[in-house]
Amino acid sequence: PGEFRAIFRVGVAEDTSVFVTDLLSGRFTTFSQTGQVRHYLSRLSLDRSGRETDPITVLSDGRIIATLWQWRHNRGDIRGIPAGPFERDPVPLLVGTGVDGAPLDTLALWLGLERAHVSLEGEDSRLPIPFARSAVYDGRGGATVIGISDSLDLWLFRDTVATLHLVGTTTPHQPTAKEEQDWEARLLESRPDIGPMVVRAEQDVPTVPTLPLVGGVVLDDSSNIWLGSYATPEQKERIWTVFSKHGRILGQLALPVFSDPLVPSRTELV
Repeated sequence: PGEFRAIFRVGVAEDTSVFVTDLLSGRFTTFSQTGQVRHYLSRLSLDRSGRETDPITVLSDGRIIATLWQWRHNRGDIRGIPAGPFERDPVPLLVGTGVDGAPLDTLALWLGLERAHVSLEGEDSRLPIPFARSAVYDGRGGATVIGISDSLDLWLFRDTVATLHLVGTTTPHQPTAKEEQDWEARLLESRPDIGPMVVRAEQDVPTVPTLPLVGGVVLDDSSNIWLGSYATPEQKERIWTVFSKHGRILGQLALPVFSDPLVPSRTELV
């Protein structure tokens, strides 16, 4: 207890404690700001599908706001996946205590990470495709923001109540041949262990019709929404637009970009 094998997520709960989840065991622990264990679950469990639970924040009464991990590439079939050229897992926004058998609620569903069904080293696998679009989310204290990276369509929740729906439009941008080549080069550079296998496996995968619009979303401690634009592999910076919890634009700034071709919507902004 108190030690971890592979820390998956660290966050700040509504009561200012820090929560930590271990990916390999699913163990969920909250610590006081002085490092004392406040709460402990041997395995966080808010879903029965077998997918790993991804906690977003913890409310003051101890209920956990969470969704399901999108990145696992070798999962089994999941019922309810929308039809289309790519599989996209349903990503629910869940709330509950995390204890097996305890009641839980599903607040809403979003589309998850775009995957193609490919053969990787002779085994069936679902791999994120070039320029994959996904669900994006973040939380801090009693607030949660969630949406999809396809377009500007974000929901802000306070506790379990939706308080803002942020919607916008943009001109679709189709990936160019140069961007596809840059994506492969970036993958080979950043993931030399599996990059060559993934590039070979995805040679016959169709290209997404449009690039994502959203590259990352972060909540700050005032519940302002920091929305990062999608950055193509050759871009060195991305634009962040800051919205208040009421939807008003507070400003913009450019920051050096960090991106992983296989894990879209992760961000450099802490």
